[in-house]
Amino acid sequence: MFCVNCGNQIEDESSFCPFCGTKLSAFDGNADSASEQHADPDRGLHDDRELTSAAQGEDVSASATQDETRNALAESAPQVDIESVSATTQNGAEVVAMPQVDDRPAPQAEAIPGSAPASPAAPQPEVSPVQPVVPVVSQPANSDRVSQPMREPQATSEAASGSKRGLIIAAVVVAIVAVGIIAAVVLSGLFGGAGEGDSNQEAIVDDGAVSGVSIKDKLGEYSWDEIEAIAQQIGIAETEENALEIARQYNLVDSSNKLSMTNSKSIQLNDGTSMSIWIAGFRHDDKSDGEGKAGITFMMSAPEAFHSMNPNETNAGGWEESSLRAWLSKEGLEMFPADVRDKIVSARKLTNNIGSTRNAHAVSVTSDKLWVPSATELFGSIDAYQGENAYCNSILNSEGARYQLFEDAGIVAAEKNQSLAMRFNEAACAWWLRSPLPSSETTFCTVNEYGSLATALSGGSYGVVAGFCMG
Repeated sequence: MFCVNCGNQIEDESSFCPFCGTKLSAFDGNADSASEQHADPDRGLHDDRELTSAAQGEDVSASATQDETRNALAESAPQVDIESVSATTQNGAEVVAMPQVDDRPAPQAEAIPGSAPASPAAPQPEVSPVQPVVPVVSQPANSDRVSQPMREPQATSEAASGSKRGLIIAAVVVAIVAVGIIAAVVLSGLFGGAGEGDSNQEAIVDDGAVSGVSIKDKLGEYSWDEIEAIAQQIGIAETEENALEIARQYNLVDSSNKLSMTNSKSIQLNDGTSMSIWIAGFRHDDKSDGEGKAGITFMMSAPEAFHSMNPNETNAGGWEESSLRAWLSKEGLEMFPADVRDKIVSARKLTNNIGSTRNAHAVSVTSDKLWVPSATELFGSIDAYQGENAYCNSILNSEGARYQLFEDAGIVAAEKNQSLAMRFNEAACAWWLRSPLPSSETTFCTVNEYGSLATALSGGSYGVVAGFCMG
């Protein structure tokens, strides 16, 4: 049977409910009534109240007192709140929550006034302390694998995964930046001094050394490829002092940064003629393409041929219109071996290109790969003309600047200079300068067989001592 008050199942012969203390004697043997009371506890209490009052002759107020006592006993009785929760994880483990038990001791039922003595309360079952939630892992019937630990919730897994991805991306970015910085430093050291537009320029390091060029004892020991590379490095030097430091590093000048005519390189022309080449200066001439200074200017130490300046005995048109300039740009250049000719760069040369004139503004620019020097490039400041021809000095001095080689050699225009005394086919000879004599209509300046400044009619045949630039 069931208690009409709390609904718990009890023994059929019980007079009181051992769970809530409700008196049940009035319903002994009446199973149907007990079922109805179980279905409707309020009705059961009402019927119990009426039956008890009728049996003992009590009024309604006594019944109310009895109701209050029973309610107090029911509230103090131990309650069992079972929340059975099970969850199945992804790997089949079932988690079961243990019942939550109210372990407070149940009060002893008190006798209801005017009623029969209460039976002793049934002993309460011993309730064990609350146990923690224990995961119950069930394995498939045919599985022999070890149970896998429960997975973390998906949100936690995704957060961890995102954090790992963030760290990986950050590491990659840091690595790329580091590689970029290292590459920038290396490339800056290799190409930091390289001029723009020079696709054939050698790689250069910070100390001015040229990659792939070992230091030799003198100019003559370098190949023309190595000389070109050194000339390119000198050409892009920031100052004249820097250019000389590089030249000294490669033994192109002495310890005092002086040039010497003894530090030369031999060259054989295509017609079989052999001669020496001097370094005339560093960063002296502007390149015709506007890309800065040519690194090295060279001068031949002997004539490559004999030729007239103008066969018609005139200096009209100056160097620009001369027959000798036209010859040097073609036949004269073809006499050079290809490994030298291909490395020559065109230079801007200043010359009086009018001829007979009193105007210093007669000086203009030509672009030449081969040329002969002007009077002032060789001898420096010209003051040879006095009196009514003194104006010639200022015009001649406007045709460029003196090369370092001739400055270091102490060349003087009015004196004999053995180093400039040329020979051709074993005979002493004069050789051409490109400067027209401003006070004459037929004459150009020359260097005589003693190495001094002189003049000659333009139709004469004299030596051609050419200069050129590299770098």
